[in-house]
Amino acid sequence: MSDDAIATFMKENPHLLECNRCNGRCHKNTIYRKFSDDLSTCLEALLCDKVRVPNLDFPDLDDNFRPAVDENGVRQNDRFSCYRQECSYGAHVRLVRNADGSTTIHPICGWDAVFSNMPLHERTENDPSTSEEITYQVRACPDEYDYQGKVTWMDFLKVSAS
Repeated sequence: MSDDAIATFMKENPHLLECNRCNGRCHKNTIYRKFSDDLSTCLEALLCDKVRVPNLDFPDLDDNFRPAVDENGVRQNDRFSCYRQECSYGAHVRLVRNADGSTTIHPICGWDAVFSNMPLHERTENDPSTSEEITYQVRACPDEYDYQGKVTWMDFLKVSAS
């Protein structure tokens, strides 16, 4: 192939040049790459859609704290929506019946549900205060999982769990 043909091929097929060790879930502009842009992006990526709570709607006010009206003179309301309580607490799950008749709990939202296609990595360490063995499991791109069994952001797990 000529240099021009190679350059054209690379521009038309950038996905073929990227690593697929995590099923392509960590490529540019995916949820995995963008969820940490800001808090609202993170919540939108990891939790279910917000639910509307009409009882908590407030009248929409203009800059002078007067009720806002549309072009037909109808008062406007500021529509209130929030995340489900079970999503916020990490308890939004479903039961799945296995072939042997037992049931297994599967998350509906959260990291493990959204990134279920990512490889699961395990790391074991001893708790210095109790000498108990603790096993951490995290779903992440293998390229971000370093030789010590950590992902760059894995140290924050201890903070979030406490």
